[in-house]
Amino acid sequence: MLSSIRNRIIIILLLTAWSVYKLVPTTQHIVTMVDGRPRDTVQTRTPLKLGLDLQGGIHLALEIDDSRGAIPNKADALDRALKIIRTRIDQFGVAEPLVQKEGTDRIIVELPGEKDPARAKQIVEKQAFLEFRITDMQNQFRAALPASYFSLFHVSPLTCVNWFITIAPIWLVAMTLYQRMYASPTTKDAQKAWFIAGLFEWPAMAFAGVGLGMMSRVLFPGIDAELGIPSLLTHVLPAGVTGIVVASYFSAIMSTADSCMIASSGNVVSDILQRSPWRIKDTPRLVRSSQLVTFVVGVSAIVIASQFTMVLNAILQAYAFLVAGLFVPTLGAYFWRRSTSTAAFWGMICGGGTTLALLVSGAAPPMGLDPSFWGILVSALVFVPLSLLGSEESDETADEEVATVA
Repeated sequence: MLSSIRNRIIIILLLTAWSVYKLVPTTQHIVTMVDGRPRDTVQTRTPLKLGLDLQGGIHLALEIDDSRGAIPNKADALDRALKIIRTRIDQFGVAEPLVQKEGTDRIIVELPGEKDPARAKQIVEKQAFLEFRITDMQNQFRAALPASYFSLFHVSPLTCVNWFITIAPIWLVAMTLYQRMYASPTTKDAQKAWFIAGLFEWPAMAFAGVGLGMMSRVLFPGIDAELGIPSLLTHVLPAGVTGIVVASYFSAIMSTADSCMIASSGNVVSDILQRSPWRIKDTPRLVRSSQLVTFVVGVSAIVIASQFTMVLNAILQAYAFLVAGLFVPTLGAYFWRRSTSTAAFWGMICGGGTTLALLVSGAAPPMGLDPSFWGILVSALVFVPLSLLGSEESDETADEEVATVA
């Protein structure tokens, strides 16, 4: 290909066009803090970096001072000094600094664009020392936050009860926990996975989140609660660590989201569509129907999530609806032999519907208890009687099936 002049010209033109494109100034978004709140500003960035000869700056020449005595190993001393100076140069934020050795006893420092020679000389020539100090001598961290932030009993007993009702039953109905257990090779490993997940999410994650929130309150006073941890990631953590943390957050969110979507579409297809008069027997059509249901479920989830302005409210309300609908039927399926699928179905519908109605209406729940409590109560009141009424019929059906087999 390169033997052809035309191909060579095309390659040269493509490389030239790419080089020109890379030299075009671009804009970048920079987050700055204004009155304790992050603000997104746009800056123009020029890819072409001008050196000392084009934009001016500071040129320093440093030599080894052996007037106070001979230096045993000049080369090693020069290498250590070079490493220290390069570290200090990072304080200037200069795009293209030059720090290099010249000869056997000199270091050249060039800082393009820097306009303060006194500051440059002070930072480069200052004596290095190591100092240990207690950074919070006057308990400034405690003084910067209300005293209630440091008390485990600041939350009212009723709030603790409501949180317990909403969060604790998740350990019995959450599909992500069942995924861990189903993936375990033995019962012992499944139990270990259950307890490790519980220890990791509570109290480790709970107290870690609270600690990060308190730090963000100190660093960014008056900042919105939803922006506390994002501001820490943006302004405090190094870029590499920020990338790891953000990737971890998104991987956890996406793994939970796709598990919920797949489980929901599977329930719709297997438990509703395939049990209806419109049951699909053709496998390709069944796969396409499952894909369509998954798409509809995903779009519906996005529409519902867009109605919330706070992440915490979305999580708590989703947990409340999930717990109210599934908690009682799940316990019945595990531990009560007289439970029936019909009772489970109507228990889920009535329990989840009660909680959803209380959440949507905005009315204050009776006695101040969380809507999920009343949803669980209604679910139990529906599930138990229907199971008792339907158990005799199911027993007769089972006897008939046994007799038919015999």
